[in-house]
Amino acid sequence: MSSKFSRVSATRDQSTYKTLLVGIGGAGKTFFVSTITAEDGRPMFLLAVEEGGKGVSPNHAPKHYDGVRPGTYALPESFDELIEAMRNFRDVINAHQPPPGWLERAGEYQPFLQTLVNAYPGALSANEVASGSKRNVQDVPTAMRALIEAQLVRQVEKQVPIKGQKQPQMVQAYVATVDHTWLRPHVHFAVDSTSGVERLIHQEVMKRDNVTAMADKEYSVLWNKALPLWEQFLAELDSIRATNVHVWVIAHATEITDAAQNDGRYYRRLDLQLRGNGKALDEARAVLRNWADNVYYLINHVDVKEGSKKARSRAKLVGRQLITQFTGICMAKTRPQVPPELPGTWEDLKRAWKAGVPAKTETILARMEPLIVQLRELDPQLADEVTAQRDAAAGSATRLGEVLSRLQGLVTVALEERQVLSGTSEEDDGADSEDAPGVDEPQRPPSNRPQATHPDNVPAGL
Repeated sequence: MSSKFSRVSATRDQSTYKTLLVGIGGAGKTFFVSTITAEDGRPMFLLAVEEGGKGVSPNHAPKHYDGVRPGTYALPESFDELIEAMRNFRDVINAHQPPPGWLERAGEYQPFLQTLVNAYPGALSANEVASGSKRNVQDVPTAMRALIEAQLVRQVEKQVPIKGQKQPQMVQAYVATVDHTWLRPHVHFAVDSTSGVERLIHQEVMKRDNVTAMADKEYSVLWNKALPLWEQFLAELDSIRATNVHVWVIAHATEITDAAQNDGRYYRRLDLQLRGNGKALDEARAVLRNWADNVYYLINHVDVKEGSKKARSRAKLVGRQLITQFTGICMAKTRPQVPPELPGTWEDLKRAWKAGVPAKTETILARMEPLIVQLRELDPQLADEVTAQRDAAAGSATRLGEVLSRLQGLVTVALEERQVLSGTSEEDDGADSEDAPGVDEPQRPPSNRPQATHPDNVPAGL
């Protein structure tokens, strides 16, 4: 019995990406997405959930669902309509299309084949292969393929009868070649934006619980009920991606205050703009970030000219930057190897995706050197061990990167241990002094963790 785990390969994953494009209002997120096209010119399909596609590039024409009035976008007005719009794109709008001239070469059988083209998506859905890897016909088992062929024959016979045995043969030829020579109209699909999706999700939750606000029930009950709907939305996007389509989701950014993991000090950073509070809000953000392969931040690059006593400082917009890796300001991440910062254009990102930027061994070694010196002062034995690992990994950027990651962790742990020992010795010395507290006056032992700074006291420049 054949299994999907029967074949083994060492080839690199070249599947399509799921990307969150995050930015504050006015950063040009919709403009950026609207400029995305395939190598052969196939345009982006933009599913607008709010604002009706405002902000698209005037020099590009992304496809979209038409509204009632000419020049407008059709917007989903409920969560069910949102799911319907995504499934319709996957199964109908973006179904395989024949290559140029295919129907013309069919001669007298052209009406039959045209009907076959229209019936094919329905036959797939009818035989439960409309999700996951089985959306590609070559991945469908032989028995299932026979059912698809029979389904197509029945549907086509009702509309374009053809005498003789040629009909089943043509159906078999169609099914056998559709995924090899036919193209989908779009290889990029975008949803604009998470704020609109969130509004529809909350609307659905409130309708099910017969309330008028998400805060009408205590203990974040309704916020928690929204998470399964977020997961359903992302699952539908996964089914689109399974058809070899790049998926983009536009998200608004908001400034929040966070505490550094190493010392607890507060700082400001950008994160996904979602409603809610506490654990439910953190989980909603985590669900979106963990789902995405890439979380890119589109920011305005501003050049500030310092002022003087007689003139104020002036800021000038230089351009837009795409942040692709984690910084203190942006919770960005990337699967492909790309530079940490790029010009904020699709052409630059596309080139980076294709080229990649593997880390140079010289760069990694330069970052390791001061850490080894620091570790040698803290723990000479560990420093010798890491140095030996570094020498053994010389020439391999991947292995050196692993050693660098371990080295960073060892230095952090060694510093914390030194702080603990230092704090203990100070406490012991203080107990013998004249000012030491008496037995009847117990005091809380000093904390080994640095005191956190209150958010209101954070310098404005951070």
